Amino acid sequence: MPAEVSTTVWRRMRAAGGDFYRSRVRRDVPILMFHRIRDAEGVGEAKLAEILDHCADGYRVITLGDLATLIRRGTRVPNNTVVLTFDDCTRDQFTRAAPALRERGLRATFATIGCTLTERRLPRLYWYFHVIENTTLKSATFGFAPHVTHRDWRLDDTGRREMMHWRSPLLQAVIRSDHSVGEDIVASLGETLGVSPPVVDELFMTLDDLKSLEREGHEVAAHTMQHVDVDRPDRDTWNRELRENFAMMTDLFGARRHSFVFPFGYDRSPSASQRVQDVGFGCAATTEWGTNTRHTDVHSLRRVGVDNDTRVPLATIY
Repeated sequence: MPAEVSTTVWRRMRAAGGDFYRSRVRRDVPILMFHRIRDAEGVGEAKLAEILDHCADGYRVITLGDLATLIRRGTRVPNNTVVLTFDDCTRDQFTRAAPALRERGLRATFATIGCTLTERRLPRLYWYFHVIENTTLKSATFGFAPHVTHRDWRLDDTGRREMMHWRSPLLQAVIRSDHSVGEDIVASLGETLGVSPPVVDELFMTLDDLKSLEREGHEVAAHTMQHVDVDRPDRDTWNRELRENFAMMTDLFGARRHSFVFPFGYDRSPSASQRVQDVGFGCAATTEWGTNTRHTDVHSLRRVGVDNDTRVPLATIY
């Protein structure tokens, strides 16, 4: 057999064996992470349908809390188990994702930002994104001393992507500042770019929306009160966020082991996970890439982000 034919056959056998192993043998659980349900900067309805069809066809779909319960009990997790999580509880998730889940009989975990429910107030992060996405200007000079140095900001497609990137100094100033300062920065930016604050009801689910999802068997999880990062602007603020968030979840959704989803939830230190546990949350999900087994710390669960470039079958992405 020629060498090139032998190599091709071997590669096909190895690929087929890997697919069999992933789908029939390994028992680690991927937690899929969704955000906005839209074609730009999110997951479009067509891609969402493709992923959900695949999950409905070959996976046992459970919630974040269900997975944590299995892990705590040391129960053997069935093959082909997957968790679907939707961060922030945006309006498009209710109008587009929820009906798609209902049509296929699937359950999911929706992580809600507290201030959008209790005060119907806009998290400054979303206000910031709204301003960048909706300005008609091509460039602008903006600064907010001492937090942001005055400079010229490009507002073409490339410039907007840079301003919305995690490492953008302007976005970092908004995230890392005290809450009132962060709001002032975004308000000033909106005035400079000629964009008014968005209406909360147009962007986020209401309490009644979440209650209806819960009645359908979905799980409502916590996502802090203001969508703040760990220890930003300081540890006291973060700890207060956790306590207030847990109290809100108990008041609105009953006393139980509520699930928690880290905002900006990349890999977390053991101390951050411990604080979430100490407050009373039953589990916590990060955005550290990877899957979970029955030996995973339930307060440091890993997830797999999906977007319009995600390919199915899902076994190819984890």
